[in-house]
Amino acid sequence: EPEISERAELHWKGGETAAIARMQHYFFESDALGLEYVGATMTTDPSKSVLRDGALSKLSPWLAHGCISPRLIHAEVHRYEAKRRK
Repeated sequence: EPEISERAELHWKGGETAAIARMQHYFFESDALGLEYVGATMTTDPSKSVLRDGALSKLSPWLAHGCISPRLIHAEVHRYEAKRRK
């Protein structure tokens, strides 16, 4: 197991199980999808920047390596929205 730097925002571990765990954490446990404002990269206001911790899902590595599909993420977003509306 490689040493993890304390500066690392996310420790990426490959595989579908890790990808689904990240989705569950981002969508349902942290509720970041509904509570975080995802702004622009070209802003001087740090409260509206996508560069803040937790502002992005960080699902790209799993998408790029084929561990999860865009359809699965789309379905989970719909499940999250349905759960939140209750």
